[in-house]
This record gives sequence, structure tokens and C-alpha cells, in this order.
Amino acid sequence: MIPGAGRESESRGDSSGDQGNSAAKGAGPEHGAAGDEPRGPSRSPKMARKSGISGGAGKYLVIGPSWIGDMVMAQSLFKQLKAADPRNEIAVMAPAWTRPLLERMPEVAESLDAPFQHGELNWPLRRRIGRDLRDRAFTHAIVLPNSFKSALIPFHAGIPERIGWRGEWRYPLLTDCRRLDKKKLPLMAQRYIALAQPRDTHPPAPQPRDTHQTPPRTPPRDTHSRPDNAQPRSAQPRDTHSPLGDTHSALSGDTHSRADNERTAAQGETGPIDDRLKPQLQVRPDELELACLRLELKPERPILALCPGAEYGPSKQWPAAGHIELANLYLRRGWQVWLFGSANDGAIAAEIGAGIEPDLAAGCRDLTGRTRLAEAIDLLSAAAVVVANDSGLMHIAAALGKPLAAIYGSSSPAFTPPLSNKVELLATGIECQPCYRRECPYGHLRCLTAMQPATVAGAIDRLREESSGEAANCGFS
Repeated sequence: MIPGAGRESESRGDSSGDQGNSAAKGAGPEHGAAGDEPRGPSRSPKMARKSGISGGAGKYLVIGPSWIGDMVMAQSLFKQLKAADPRNEIAVMAPAWTRPLLERMPEVAESLDAPFQHGELNWPLRRRIGRDLRDRAFTHAIVLPNSFKSALIPFHAGIPERIGWRGEWRYPLLTDCRRLDKKKLPLMAQRYIALAQPRDTHPPAPQPRDTHQTPPRTPPRDTHSRPDNAQPRSAQPRDTHSPLGDTHSALSGDTHSRADNERTAAQGETGPIDDRLKPQLQVRPDELELACLRLELKPERPILALCPGAEYGPSKQWPAAGHIELANLYLRRGWQVWLFGSANDGAIAAEIGAGIEPDLAAGCRDLTGRTRLAEAIDLLSAAAVVVANDSGLMHIAAALGKPLAAIYGSSSPAFTPPLSNKVELLATGIECQPCYRRECPYGHLRCLTAMQPATVAGAIDRLREESSGEAANCGFS
């Protein structure tokens, strides 16, 4: 199973710098921290305003995010630290399921498990873990989530430099607590990179370069696009329920903070990212071969990888009907189709499988719930083209350098785009997109149902032509 494969960028925590709500809000380090003053040259917050990343090699503890896509983008931070000084040593503390992902990032020397459930403060355990780390002699801590509790372990570890964006009243826990200018740093990866640099340094904007942004295809507006009793989006009740249960880390935030970030990002001015800082996951050919043997896969023919899931909700999930038409087209052209996702994506994968033409069915393989995260990385690397909703697998495909058609429904690439030069961003551009909701508030879901398979096929063929020089022929009349 792929842990969190469908966990996309809508409801997870970020380094937004917004003051948030949590069980720890309003609490200070004095609560349960008696006798736990950090050792070493820790500064007061007032002095720390001039502190931060300094010259010379360091030993870094990074408190990482808890979503696949965010962790992929965090590799840009790790690359920045190594670019600043190759001697920098990086350890990342994050949920245990991220370990296979971190093992594919050569910049990371060590992965440390964060053994916390969703929403769990557990201050005594965080204090104990922090104290156990004191002998590790970390010189810097970079805290990527903006929650109060995510800053506790570095504080109790007495790490001299503790850097993060302002959020959730954690000012006393950080020696370098920075106020975020969202318009100067509109993208998540920019914000990560900035924490590896001196205060007020603006990194290059990490967004796709030279992509074929598909012009928005806006269907005719009709009087049925909104029910008469539909509230305007600003008046819609907030949905704070997460369907991910305990697998959603305690370091996460809420949907509306992410939506605000994406709206701000859309207004910012950005440029191309330095290629050296783009995420780049390592592939292990021997493990790819073993995975193919175990799953009885034969990658000789071109592979179209479909990632149809979206654990966030149906508002980010291109319907099965579109996947079915697309899959049948490429199966008729002699391709294979592999379906990727977690066990939670089994239902839509089964629906797609049921719609495959009988004489083509042997070429379609449902891998949802059957692969571990490391196997999914290797198997995606074998694909000729990947089609994905806004999800963690989308970011993995981008970090593998695969030609990628990314489909957006209720979300937007403005805050967390796939960081790759080989990507087409597909959106219908209807009047209510993006709304950042788990389910369509108006009931029509036209931001996804209006996305035509011919449009996606055209993107696939352009990507394929650029990658291999083959003539584009999407097969639709």
C-alpha cells in the first residue's frame, strides 16, 4: 500500500506564518518545561531577529511535513543547504511512512521518526525526544510546519539556532521566528528554501518553467450552475473534518489556511526555479526489477500511468469516465495502462477497470493498494507519461522527471505546482474554480466533468513528442 499517496496539498500544514488554532494555542514553553532551558548559545527572541543561517558547515535537524507532496517539495530546501555548503549534514524528523521517500533523497543523511498521531500534542513525549537529541550536537533546526507543537522538540533539544515562520504563538520556541511576506514568497517551495537562507533573502521562485499551460476551457455558463439556495463561497460553512484519520499527522493545518495561501500565491510574481534546486528522487533499478517480478509487470511497451485518486475529496478527482476513455485510447494504440494509488483509491480504479474494452483489458493493471511507497516511486519511473490529479503522486512523478499531465479541479497550482519542466497544467477555468472545497458546493463538479479526454490526450502527445520526438496524434477526431 502507498501510505498517503492521495494526500494532496489542500488541507495539510504549511509554513504560511499565519497564527493558527491548536490545543497548544496560547501555551508557552514554561508549561512543562521547567528545568529544561536549552543548552548552548541559544538567544532570546529579541536578539534572534538578527540571527539565522550563518556561514560554515552545520548539522541540521529539519522538522518535516507530513504529506507526500510537501515532503517532495522539501527536497528543494535540502538541496539549498547542500549548495550552501556540501559539508552540511541533514537529518529529517517526520512520520515513519516518509522514510522510504527520504531514502530517495541523497541530501538527507538520516531519517528520524516522529511518533505522533493526528492532533496529538503529547508534550511529555516531545520533551523526552528533544532531551534525547541533545547529545547529537545539532547546530540548526528548521521547522517547516507552522504549528506550535512542531517547534517543541528542537526547543527541548537545546539546538542553538531554531528557525521557522511565525505561527501558533510559538515565538518563544524559536530563536529566528520570521514574519512571512506571502506576496514575495507565494509558493510553498520558496518558503522552504528561504528558511535555509539569511533573513530577507528571496530565493528564485520554484514554479514549472517552459510548460504548456493549457488555456482555460470555460464551458457556457448556465442558470443551473448554482442552486438557488447556494451560499456564496465566503458564506459556506467551514469543513474542518479530515477523512484521513490518524494517518494525517499532528503537524498539519486546516483547509482554509491552504486556500488563503493559494489565493495569495496567485497574485504574486514568480520566475523559474534554479534547476539545481528542483526535487529529484533517486530510482533503484534493482528494486524496480523486483517489483515488476512480484507484480508480474512487463514494461516493454509504453506505459501510461494513471493516478486517479484524491484522498482530499471528489472535488479534486477527475471522474472515472474520463480515465476510461483515455485508457481505452492508449490501449488501442498499443500502450499499457497502470493504475497507481493507495487502497483508498481502489473503488475508482475498479470502476476504471470495469470500463476497459474486453479485448484490451489485459493491458490495464490495477496497482492500487498493492505497492509500497518505494515500489510506487520505482514503478512510476518506468512510465512514458503520467496523468495525475493534484496529489502526492503528482509531485513524485515531477521529481522523477516524468512527462506529466496534471489535472486541477477545486485546487490551483498557484501555491504547490509540480516542480518540473515536463508538465502541462490542465484546468477547465470555469467561473467558480478554484473553490478549495472537498466537495462541489454547487453540486455540478463542472471543473472536472468539463475536462475532456481529448484535451488530456493532446497534452500527453505533446509531452511525448517533446520527450521522444514522436509525432503527436491524440487519436480523437
